[in-house]
Amino acid sequence: MKRAYHDILLPDGTLRKGPVVVETDEADRLLCWYPLLREEAFVEWTGGTYSVSQKQP
Repeated sequence: MKRAYHDILLPDGTLRKGPVVVETDEADRLLCWYPLLREEAFVEWTGGTYSVSQKQP
């Protein structure tokens, strides 16, 4: 699933300003993330900050 957030908080504590797209698998595990540069199909806008450390098992 692809969701868009305002920012992403990386495991090392770095806050990357967005917007960013976060792609996860069926178990909500992070697959990848990248800057949102333009409108994309099938990306759900969630907003807020995605925290990688909280989402990983």
